[in-house]
Amino acid sequence: SSYVTASITPTANRLLVVSIGNNKVAPVTTPTLSGNGITWTQINTVDNTGVRMTMFRGVGTSPTTGAITIDFGGTNQLNCHWSVIEFNNVDTTVTQGVVQSITGSGTDAIATQTITLAAFSSRKNATFGSMIVNRADVANIAPGTDFTEITETSVTNQTLQSQFLNINDTSVDWSWDGTGGATRALIAIEIERI
Repeated sequence: SSYVTASITPTANRLLVVSIGNNKVAPVTTPTLSGNGITWTQINTVDNTGVRMTMFRGVGTSPTTGAITIDFGGTNQLNCHWSVIEFNNVDTTVTQGVVQSITGSGTDAIATQTITLAAFSSRKNATFGSMIVNRADVANIAPGTDFTEITETSVTNQTLQSQFLNINDTSVDWSWDGTGGATRALIAIEIERI
């Protein structure tokens, strides 16, 4: 019901985005975060048949070194994945650098999915997305067109992937191996660049 990341040393006044993918018998619990002297704010969350993706943001003026605690309020999870990404050159003065977010989900027997953000507020802004897939035969999630995969983890029939594109892209897409119906949950955001 509680997970602890490795120790990190955040840079002052930079945007941190934490993507959490968790799984249990529905309804699946939404986590909270603590650590590093940072107030973690939920960006968005989406539950799809017991598979949940939740994304948080945080900016510390004087962050401390240490682990992030991911807490599910006493409810044991079957699995939990996370990625912790720090972004530089972000305007953190408004909503800590996150302009908009959108969620997506699916269970159908396809091997690609796209979610669509609204038009970006500035041509200089960047695109970020994370997806959790729950299926035994999914061993790899490929980043979308022009995106760079930042991290991918796989444990017990689940894979979490995070990807980034340093320009505007309202179409945030993924593909994966395996042809069966993969239960999945996704979040994409627009990041305010300086």
